[in-house]
Order: sequence, then structure tokens, then C-alpha cells
Amino acid sequence: MSILFADVRGSTALAERLTATAFSDVMRGFYARATGIVERFDGTMDKFIGDGVVALFLGDDTVDHARRAIDAAHALVAPRDGEHEARPWPPVAAGVHTGTAWLGLIPDPHGTDDLTALGDSVNVAAHLCAAAGAGEVAISSETWSAAGVPQTIVSRSLRLKRRRRPIAARFSGAPAQSCLAVGGESKSLRYSP
Repeated sequence: MSILFADVRGSTALAERLTATAFSDVMRGFYARATGIVERFDGTMDKFIGDGVVALFLGDDTVDHARRAIDAAHALVAPRDGEHEARPWPPVAAGVHTGTAWLGLIPDPHGTDDLTALGDSVNVAAHLCAAAGAGEVAISSETWSAAGVPQTIVSRSLRLKRRRRPIAARFSGAPAQSCLAVGGESKSLRYSP
């Protein structure tokens, strides 16, 4: 599976400046747009965590789910050019990692079961998101490889918190177009940092 974490940057300062209701409006707008983007790229919204979201991209075809996760992450960090909406789009960062994770039901505090993913791959995606700046997507080398996208960006070795081995990741901004197949023809992009 491919796991995407996306997080609003500067949310603490934003909450300090806005009323609780106004901040709630901004965050609800973020959650709604994130959910729409994840669904557009055939992902599953796993959960909302504070000012962030977790999405899962599954499928038998690793190339497909890795590409869909990369494209969804880039769509999440992209500015809202040309869209007219009353509420502003907050700055967002994202991290994507592809690997094996446990997926299943766990009990929540209210007595119902909650579907979630657990494991090192999930932790890596969360840490990649934490390492990305506003408007940036941190994508692990495993995800780039799985997606079959040319790796034209130099990777950085990251020491992730509480993880023994570093992980190689590439950082990029929102691309001009998708790396998914368009009109039956596969497009490979060179994401620019």
C-alpha cells in the first residue's frame, strides 16, 4: 500500500489569530477538500488527526497506487489557483511512503471498530510529512521506485525520529500535471523541487 500524510502548516498561529469558529471553518474546508482529492485519486481517507489527514492507497498494481498517492499529495499542497471560495486554503505539507502495513479493525473508545493501518511504513509516511515544508511533498525512494516515475530529483538521506536506519526521500512541489495515465497513454513527469 501507499500511505499519505498531509498536515496544515502554521495551524497553531492560525488558530491564535482566528476565532474558534473561523478556525473551525478553515479546518473543515481543509478536511472536505482533502477528502475530495483522496477520493478523486481512488484513495481511502483513513482518519483526521488534529490538523492533518491520513489516506491509504491500495490495489494489486503497485505502480498504480504509488502514482495515485503521489498525485493526490501534489494536489493537496497545490495552491488553489482559479478557484473562488470564501475560506482560504491553508499551507499544507505532505509525505508519501509505499510499503507493507497491517490493515484491520481496532476498537475505538466508543465501542465500535475503526479501520486503520499500522506498522513501520505508516510511521515513515508520518515522519516524511513532518520533514516537508509548506507546499512541499516528501516522497520516499520506495514510492518513487514503485510508481515507475523517473527520479530526476536528488534524494536526501533523512534520519527519522526513533528510527535506526535513515530513509532516502525526494522533496518536490506541486507539478503542473499528473503522472497518471492520461487518455490511455502513460505520462512520466519530472517533478521540480
